Amino acid sequence: MSSSPNIEERYPSYIDRPYILQQFKSEANTSRNALLSDYSVGYGNLTGFHLSYKDVLDGRNASEWPFPRKNGPFVEDEKYSILPNSVSRRAANVWNREGKCVDLPPTRHDNDKEKTGVKLNPGDFPLNISGLVRGRFNRIDNVNDFLTPIHMPLPNYLSKLYQYRTDERRSKEEEKRDLRNGDDDNYSTPIDVDLQHNEYMKKIGNITEPTGLVKLSFYNSYPESTEDLDLADTTTVKVSVRLNDLTEKDEHILALSGVYHQDTGNMVVTTRSAKFDGIHALPELNLAPDSHFNKSRWALYEEFNKTKIHDLEFQQIERLVDASDECEYIGYFHIESTNLTKEELKQIDYELLNPIGRPHRPVPELKLSSGILYSPNCAILLDLETAQGLRDEISDDSLRNTILLASVVVLVQIWILIRQMARTNTPSTLSKLSFWTISIINMADGSISVISLLCSMIYTELYIQFAVCSFLAFTCSAIYEMKYGIQIYCTQLNERPLDWRTMLQGTPVDERSERRDRDTSNPDDNANNLNNTANNENGTNTVAPANPAGTTDEQAVGAELYTRHFFTMLVFLFVLMNVVTWPKTPRRIFEYLFITLFNSFWFPQIYRNVLRGSRTSFSWEFILSTSVLRLIPVIYIDLFPNSFHHHKDIGYVVFLFFWLSMQLIILLLQELLGPRFFLSDKYLPATYDYHPIITKGDIESGFNLDAEELISDGSSSTDEDSRKLKYVTDCAICMQKVEIPVLDNGATDSTHSHENPAEHSSLLNTSLIPGSSGIGFGKGTANLIARRNYMVTPCKHVFHTECLENWMMYKLQCPVCRNSLPPF
Repeated sequence: MSSSPNIEERYPSYIDRPYILQQFKSEANTSRNALLSDYSVGYGNLTGFHLSYKDVLDGRNASEWPFPRKNGPFVEDEKYSILPNSVSRRAANVWNREGKCVDLPPTRHDNDKEKTGVKLNPGDFPLNISGLVRGRFNRIDNVNDFLTPIHMPLPNYLSKLYQYRTDERRSKEEEKRDLRNGDDDNYSTPIDVDLQHNEYMKKIGNITEPTGLVKLSFYNSYPESTEDLDLADTTTVKVSVRLNDLTEKDEHILALSGVYHQDTGNMVVTTRSAKFDGIHALPELNLAPDSHFNKSRWALYEEFNKTKIHDLEFQQIERLVDASDECEYIGYFHIESTNLTKEELKQIDYELLNPIGRPHRPVPELKLSSGILYSPNCAILLDLETAQGLRDEISDDSLRNTILLASVVVLVQIWILIRQMARTNTPSTLSKLSFWTISIINMADGSISVISLLCSMIYTELYIQFAVCSFLAFTCSAIYEMKYGIQIYCTQLNERPLDWRTMLQGTPVDERSERRDRDTSNPDDNANNLNNTANNENGTNTVAPANPAGTTDEQAVGAELYTRHFFTMLVFLFVLMNVVTWPKTPRRIFEYLFITLFNSFWFPQIYRNVLRGSRTSFSWEFILSTSVLRLIPVIYIDLFPNSFHHHKDIGYVVFLFFWLSMQLIILLLQELLGPRFFLSDKYLPATYDYHPIITKGDIESGFNLDAEELISDGSSSTDEDSRKLKYVTDCAICMQKVEIPVLDNGATDSTHSHENPAEHSSLLNTSLIPGSSGIGFGKGTANLIARRNYMVTPCKHVFHTECLENWMMYKLQCPVCRNSLPPF
């Protein structure tokens, strides 16, 4: 890859870089010296402050500066100040929210609008306000009727550089538009950069919405040592402001710097660009020549002196020139007082700065009780409502604990998955599982791994925690779940394709046509299949296990599935990074679809149960644990205050709970009532039922049962046909007794005893008995539960349900006669 050209090669010859850098250093030196001047001098020769607001109303131009000296020294009045009187009055009211902090000149005509509040809490104001607060803003109505934008030209030595960089950006935008549209005629007419009064309508920071959302991130400059914490009560502060409309379609990001007065909780901040040197005018922006003016001067002077004039670089000029297209802002904020004393606040700061476990009072929340943002060049005034948040250290601790709990949840998922894999380690059990169920679960865990990896690069202070969570999720997804999915895929690779047509034929895995072809080509083997043929003629769907056509190359299958998995994760990463920038409504729709899809993992298993006619699949330990563990994060994020600042959404949590519950109920009913209980027998021929209704007629028609005795259950009935009996015999697997409930329909059978008894056998023709496909028989649920205690094979051998199911996990053959058995 070719390296970027150096800074000398980026600019044409008419851009005199050394001259521009020298002028910039000279301007910086002048601005720093202005910090040492008295309040009465005013702004001096600071860029962007040549015109007062009254000068703009009088139609003066900055090119005519310096103007004849105004009468009297500088005071906070629009005659001298860049702030309109209406704005400075609002700023003073913000600072006087909890007591009188600033007095505006008594000669002003708006003193009747002064508002002074009372202190809200008995304690001191926060010393360190590094943290994030969230709230709402309102644009003052009819602001353009009484505010006039102030024209702020660039210094002459930067005009060519600004024009060059503007043309360069515009050409890049046109190239992008050319790639999108493919037609040069679609280019819009470039905006005339000289139309300064119309330019602000296109700028970053031009807020047109009447209300919106605001996020303010504060950062206090830490002292060099903990002993310096009490040396001053005015510190420098940096503020990042994000302004969004309510739909979060438009976002404006502003970077401001200023000072924070710890004794009053007041703060003043400004933006900085090549046309607006607001940071050096901060002392005068304190509204009065009081102690805050002097403290601001020395705090800023000390901060600026950390960087020597000759160390300034040309890249700083580029950043300031590029920022000249934005709306400039001046902000006044007030942080609410706490219930703690200054000593208690110091103890908190000591511990948070160097945590060693020292006890301290609970850390108070940050609360911005009032504030305004004023743009002099765009004539915008924003009123900030109450905004609340946490200190960065507390927010990081909360997020750290959340990530550790998420790691524990992933560990439990791995443990549950290992137990499930141990239970289903045979081809018979793997053939009943849905590959797509595991795939969806795998995708969800892979997504957690990708998101955690991305967050580890964003939240550098929590890199270890996010990396651990990402590693565990990757282990669960790419190792265990992928291995499990490969085993399931390879086991089912040579199956006949299953679809709804196969299911509606009542033959979930139909190998009969293949057996007939083999029987035709190998007549000598026909005698060995007489029993199976007889069973098929009697109406039961006896299915032989699928014989693989060849040896499956698990390594090749694994390589293919791993390639799909990692490619999908890569695509998901790019989609996720794009979704973050979407407006709120599309982003929320994607979130709902994304989470709902990843919590629909039991539907593929329900579908496969229907196709194969299988009642059981995953263990209920795995089903319930997986469902609960994957619902917990959604409940936490949508219902409780959390570090992700997600909106509260009770409705979606309720929907997702019922969505998962519906899947679990269907799986339970499939196990109890049969896999196709919700499909009508009118359209769906019944598959073989291992829990048939056994009648006395079955016994008399040659049922393969070595019954010891026929016992009445003790219930009396006047209806002979409805009397219930039971047979007791031995299970050929465990050699223990097995009780079989028998329906006494002797009268009916004796009536037809000289006809074909097989036609009236409920076992041989279960479709003749309503509910024999798995819905139930007789007089209720008790009979259904009793039938689940035994299993009858197509060859009419009886076993305990648990015994035969464990046997069929390894062999789909009858333990007595070795005939093939259909899947259960």
